[in-house]
Amino acid sequence: MLLLVFLGLIVNGIISHLIGNLGKEKKIGYSTSFWVSFLFSPIIGILMVIGSVPKPQEEIETKIEPTTISKIDRELTAEEKKKLSKIEDILTIVIGIVGLCFILYISFK
Repeated sequence: MLLLVFLGLIVNGIISHLIGNLGKEKKIGYSTSFWVSFLFSPIIGILMVIGSVPKPQEEIETKIEPTTISKIDRELTAEEKKKLSKIEDILTIVIGIVGLCFILYISFK
């Protein structure tokens, strides 16, 4: 039973992360869309993202996301920032899968 709870939380977290990524381009942002979809329901989260107003284009292009890689001497281009964002997304999913495997290993041990 406990395993199903952990599995449900991990799946909900992954879905909420994807909904949060959709919310990056909207006025509500990543964190609000992530937490609403995680705490209430992914359906409510996706409805909020769909109903939210898009950010102005210049605000999207000029925003600099804080990462340790962005401390390089030169400024990162928008394409490089998108690639870093995709890498961070992949790493988040991989860490979730590794955590799930660890929980499954411990529960069947």
